[in-house]
Amino acid sequence: MSPKKKRKLHGKPSKNTGGGWHHATTGVNGQGYVFGVNLFDFKCDYTGTHADVRDPLYGETHTASICTVTINGRKREFAYAEYSNGIYGFYTH
Repeated sequence: MSPKKKRKLHGKPSKNTGGGWHHATTGVNGQGYVFGVNLFDFKCDYTGTHADVRDPLYGETHTASICTVTINGRKREFAYAEYSNGIYGFYTH
């Protein structure tokens, strides 16, 4: 059995979750409250980059998509990963 080749992902290095990302919340489809708002109510733009993040409950590593969203005129960056069907983890810097 050969070892799996590790895929290089984009993101800023961090000792926390592998990309400078800290777990903010976990939510079900339609409920992702970060920055004081439900992100599902906003248009979010995918940056085309990813980061490795760690599930805080089970410790599993997931590949999170990095996105931006404008809230009250301020552009914010977050990452999200789908842990299982309809269950999302949201991460911020």
